[in-house]
Amino acid sequence: MQRLDSIFKTLSIFGLIILFVNGCGTEPEFNRDNKNDPEVKNFSPKTGRFSLSLKSNKTVHLGWNDISDFETGYLIWKSLGDNKNKQLLAELDKNVTGYIDQTGEIDKTTTYYLAARSEHNSNYDSLNSKNKLINFTGGIEELSFDRIENLFSIKWNNSLVISDFIIISRFYQNNEIEILDTLNRAIEEYQFINQEEDYSTHVMVSSYMINHQNESQLLNSSKTKRIFYNTPLFHSLTFENEAIGKIEYEDISTFNDKILVYQRSKRYCSDSFGQWTFADTLNEDDGTFQINSTTNTYYEFSLTAKHDGLESAMSSIITEDPGSSPPKNIRIEELSDQTIRISWEDSNSSTMTFKYILQRRNGDYGSYSTIAELGPEINTYIIDDISLLYVEHFRIRTYSSEYATFRYDGRN
Repeated sequence: MQRLDSIFKTLSIFGLIILFVNGCGTEPEFNRDNKNDPEVKNFSPKTGRFSLSLKSNKTVHLGWNDISDFETGYLIWKSLGDNKNKQLLAELDKNVTGYIDQTGEIDKTTTYYLAARSEHNSNYDSLNSKNKLINFTGGIEELSFDRIENLFSIKWNNSLVISDFIIISRFYQNNEIEILDTLNRAIEEYQFINQEEDYSTHVMVSSYMINHQNESQLLNSSKTKRIFYNTPLFHSLTFENEAIGKIEYEDISTFNDKILVYQRSKRYCSDSFGQWTFADTLNEDDGTFQINSTTNTYYEFSLTAKHDGLESAMSSIITEDPGSSPPKNIRIEELSDQTIRISWEDSNSSTMTFKYILQRRNGDYGSYSTIAELGPEINTYIIDDISLLYVEHFRIRTYSSEYATFRYDGRN
């Protein structure tokens, strides 16, 4: 039994020795058709981060990371305008990580393509490459405007790397556009004298480059906010009465235009003002105008100038109230079953009231309608068709005051 154990041990040791000898220094068998195996030269080498840097002289610096150790070189293509039309730009050696395109031929859509190739992958197509579009960084920035009378001044900062020339354009109030000047890209300010018979404008500063086909291409532009001028100066407002105001103003335009008066009002101090509404065209001879009749208490006024269908911005605002009050001590005298006389007293001064407005409503529902507009010298009114079936409601006010309301019951 011991002899058999010894034999088995001997055989086991001998088998291990055989396995060790046969396996030492040999390689396992693999399928060499594996396309991702660099040893069979089919593995496609890769490139790392691809970057472009555009310079002011229109050269383009290309850079990338070399992350493969078996490429045989690099290919660079370039497209101008039409991405379908790619041209081979350069063939480079292995381990190269940069290239400078010094042709100076670029446009807004210039794209570069980069691919690494290996020994058995020399016919590499640009469709399988990395691509990068030129980035035209910067722009027309910090655009500002100043005006002294009719002298306009525009300033800006041109931070574009490439900019062949600058165009100054003006947008007129009637939507027409005019090119004022073409400037060298290094210029960053411009002045012009306004001689137009209008009231506002925009000015735009645009940067252009000349592309590979000698065409002008817009790179960036910036437009000012609307610039207002020839706006009338509003100095003061007084009221001759509750309807007629008189304005002191200055028309600073050099052409013949009309001055328009706008107003807005509110009932209570805590309310917001309503929308601006046109009130009247200012009388050129004496500076007077007539306000719109309302029952509000608080008023604001502003001026504009108008010429040839164009209108200026609104002037400064002046707050001035007519200060009118409704009639008082209203009395009703019955003259017959269907006839009454209404009388009242003026609450304003003898020159303030412009006119009286008397309104009537039949019954407790419905709306009031105006039955009379009376001059300031009249303080009575006769109604001869009083209803015997329901209560009559009345109200009376002056041109710019609140209403005073009263009623008459003809059924008794």
